[in-house]
Amino acid sequence: LKSNELGDVVVANAVYSVGTEPREIIFFREGGIVFWNCTELEARNVLDFVRPFEIDSYPRDVVEKEREVMTYVYHPNVKKCHLQESSFVLVPKRDNSLEKYTFSHAMVQSARLGAWESRLEALATAVSSHTAAMQHDGAAHLDKKENILFDLTTPYNTAVSSHTAAMQHDGAAHLDKKEVVRKLGELFSLRHRLNVESDLLDTPDFYWEEEQLERLYSSTVAYFTISRRTRVLNERLSHCVELLELLSSWAADRHHVRLEWMVIALILAEVCFELLHLFERWVARSEVADS
Repeated sequence: LKSNELGDVVVANAVYSVGTEPREIIFFREGGIVFWNCTELEARNVLDFVRPFEIDSYPRDVVEKEREVMTYVYHPNVKKCHLQESSFVLVPKRDNSLEKYTFSHAMVQSARLGAWESRLEALATAVSSHTAAMQHDGAAHLDKKENILFDLTTPYNTAVSSHTAAMQHDGAAHLDKKEVVRKLGELFSLRHRLNVESDLLDTPDFYWEEEQLERLYSSTVAYFTISRRTRVLNERLSHCVELLELLSSWAADRHHVRLEWMVIALILAEVCFELLHLFERWVARSEVADS
């Protein structure tokens, strides 16, 4: 496999053999690594070696949770590589390098998507920290805007949807608007990476001129349900963004209401002082009249 055919991919082959089956490691620029015929110890050693060079890496628990493990077999009666149930079927006694890359690419796409799903869940949990503040003294009469919140009961947004109940209490909420804006920025960044920087919404250009590889890639993507998961993740991102925008707008409205009450209080104070002055002048005139 020539890496320059694929762009941002590095393929490493073992310098020594263990058995007849070769061992390969495929490094993807976006951070994914696929090990072919490597032991768990070898994989962890490689991960430890590249860790100092990581940029914006995912938490270790997310990496462990979203890792994909697949088996591959050689079948003497097949002429083309394909995906069968949960195994990659390779053609024996021929170079399967491009097919291995295709399988690996789809696996990396699934793992990346899983990491972003975990990130959204973490953001939803972080956003729920506002709920506690709003439950102390929050007052939000959502009226017609409440229907936005009814679809937020999906597993990934359970924490976020807790704002619905919190916003129905009465009182004065102390909502950190800067925190809301920061969370909005993270959600927009995640949406940008999902829809613009990744190839999850369409087949990568590399496969357009490789019909067999394109079918192989599409079947593997379908196996990992990447298209459906991408669509669902986009929908959940939209719901979270709508909720945070609602919270931001609600906090701004509460601030405006407080300012209005302060203005009303100042006007009332001025009226009271003016009435007091009128009373003092009336008393003074009464004393003059009596004298």
